Amino acid sequence: MSVIRTLSASESNEQRDREKAKLEKEFKRSDQKLDELISLHDQDLTQVMQVRIYDSCTSIHVFEPARPAPPRK
Repeated sequence: MSVIRTLSASESNEQRDREKAKLEKEFKRSDQKLDELISLHDQDLTQVMQVRIYDSCTSIHVFEPARPAPPRK
C-alpha cells in the first residue's frame, strides 16, 4: 500500500519514474537477499516444511493408521 501511496503522491511523471526505479531497485535487492538466505538455509527450510506438512496432514487425518485387512472367507 505504501508503494501505491508513494507513487500516487509524486508530483510529476519524472518524480514518479524516479520513485518507481528506486522501488524496483530495492525490490531486486530484497529478492536477491531472500534468494541468498534460502540457499544458505535450504536443508533447514526443507526439514521444517516436511514436518509442517506431516503435522498438517496428520491433524486432518490424511495419514490414518493402517487398518488390518478384513479376514478372508
